[in-house]
Amino acid sequence: MQFKELNKKFKSINLREGDIIFSQGDKSGDGYIIEYGNIKLTKYNETFRFPILGSGEIFGVWKVLFDREERFFTATAINNTGLLVIPEDLLLKELSSMDPFLRHCFKEWIPLSEHFK
Repeated sequence: MQFKELNKKFKSINLREGDIIFSQGDKSGDGYIIEYGNIKLTKYNETFRFPILGSGEIFGVWKVLFDREERFFTATAINNTGLLVIPEDLLLKELSSMDPFLRHCFKEWIPLSEHFK
């Protein structure tokens, strides 16, 4: 992953252990790329079936991809973590210009989608 290039495009934020990035039910829709550190996702205060997320992984985009009003999970830093913020308006713009077949794949074919219907 070319974080140097991404840092030119996206704002970065630094978190400490235990910091919550967003909570289940939040209306915000920014996405995130992990520069360093680790994030855990929980749903209803239980760790979801995702492994701990680490450097280079993207999270926080499901709300926009599945066209939902609220966040599905709570995302928490489990150690010092650096994130790049992908603004919700950029995600919406990219999704609206995406090929309709690919958009269908994201919304219908991803196995996780069954959890969110």
